[in-house]
Amino acid sequence: MSFWFGPKRCLVLVVLAAWAVHFAFLGGLPERLRVNESADYRSFYEPVARNGLAGKGWITPEDEPAVRYPPGHPLLLAAVFWASEMTGMPESAALHLFIALAVALYCGLLYAIAERVVGAKTALIATALWITYPVQLWLAKQPNSELPFLVVLFAGIYQLMVALDRQRPVWWQGLAIGACIGGASLIRPITIGISVVLIAGLWLWPNRWTHRMRAIFCLLMVAGNLVVIAPWELWAHARTGEWIPLSSGGVFGLVDGLVIGVRPSSADKVLPVSEDVRDVMQSVLDNENEFESPGDVVRFMAATFASKPVPVVKIFLLKVARAWYATDSQRYEKPLALLQAPYLLLALAGLVLAWRSRGRRRAAAQLTLLLVLYFWFMAMLALTMLRYMTPVMALLMIFAALPLGKILKVRPEKGLESVDGNPAIQPDSA
Repeated sequence: MSFWFGPKRCLVLVVLAAWAVHFAFLGGLPERLRVNESADYRSFYEPVARNGLAGKGWITPEDEPAVRYPPGHPLLLAAVFWASEMTGMPESAALHLFIALAVALYCGLLYAIAERVVGAKTALIATALWITYPVQLWLAKQPNSELPFLVVLFAGIYQLMVALDRQRPVWWQGLAIGACIGGASLIRPITIGISVVLIAGLWLWPNRWTHRMRAIFCLLMVAGNLVVIAPWELWAHARTGEWIPLSSGGVFGLVDGLVIGVRPSSADKVLPVSEDVRDVMQSVLDNENEFESPGDVVRFMAATFASKPVPVVKIFLLKVARAWYATDSQRYEKPLALLQAPYLLLALAGLVLAWRSRGRRRAAAQLTLLLVLYFWFMAMLALTMLRYMTPVMALLMIFAALPLGKILKVRPEKGLESVDGNPAIQPDSA
C-alpha cells in the first residue's frame, strides 16, 4: 500500500470528510426540518433515559417496566444527559456531539471493512458514497438509535473479518464479536438472529481453519452474545414474569406493518392500496386487541391467506418493495425510490464482479448477501421502512464502489495480507 493511502491517513481523511459533509448538510437544512421528528424518541427513549438517570428506575412515563424496546439506546442517552449535566454543556450540544462521534466511528469502521475487501483506494470510493448518501445524512440529523447501532454492528463485522484472515483463530475475538452483536441487539432488537448469519458467513469463508476451530469460534461468538443480553433478559423477566425476545414490541411491529393502508402514519398519511388489500388490513386492525403474541398474528394471516390468498400475496409483495424506499411518515417515498435505484444498480454490478472473483472478495459478497436477506426479511416483518435496511445499504456501498473504480480506472491492489502477517486470501481485480 502506498504512502499516501496508508490506513491511518485514510481513516483521518474519512472522519474529516464525514464531519464536513454531516455539518454542511445540517447547516443547509431549513429550520423546520432540523427538529427531532422521532416519535419513539419522545415517547420512549428520552423519558426512559431521564427516569433512569433520576433514579426512578427503568420505567416508562406510565410507570410501567420499559420493555417495549431494549435498553441500549436509552442507556446511551442517559450517559449523554449525565455528561451534559456534569460539564454544563447544553443538552442540544451534547446530543450533537454524540451524533458526530457516532458518524465518525461508523464511517471509519465502514472504511476499515471495505479496505480489507477491495483495498484502500476503492474503499475510499465506497466510504465517499456512504458519507454523501442522503438517507445516512437524514438519519444523522437527530439522535436515532441507528447511529450507535451501526457503530457496534460494524465493529463486530470488522472484528469477524480480521479474525477470519488469520491462519489460526484468536479465541478472545470470538467473544468480542459476540459481545458486539449482543450490544447491537440491545440497541435494536432487529439483530436478534444475526449471529446465525455471521456464523454462516464464517463457515463459507475460505481460510485454513479446521471444522473444529470454526465450531469452537462459533460457540464463543454465541457465548459473548448471551453474556451481554442475559442481564437484560433476567431483569425483564423479573419485572414482567415473561421471557421476551429482547423487546415486547413484536406484536405491535407486526400489526403496524400490516395496517399501513388503513392506519394513518406519523404524518397523518394513509398508503393508497387496492380495495381487497384494504379489507384484509382492516380485518387485522379490527382484531388487533386479540393478538397476544407474534404467533397469533402469524396464525391470523395464515388463516386469511387460506381464504383470501390474492390480497395477502399483494401485501407481501408490497412489503418486499417498500423495504427499499418506505418511510415511517410515508413522506418522500417516490423521490427515495428514484434515489435508491442508482445505488442498488451499482451494488448489483459490484456483487456480480465480486462473485466472479475468488477468495476474500467473493466470500465478502456472500456474507453481504446473507446480511441483505436477513435485514430484508426482518424489515418485512415489521413496519417496513428503508431505515431498517441502513446497515446493508452501507455494506452494499463497498460493492457499488467496484464498478465506479473501474470507470475511474482505479488500479486493483495486490498483496493484501492479514493482520498477523500471514498471507490472506488474495482479492482478484474486478
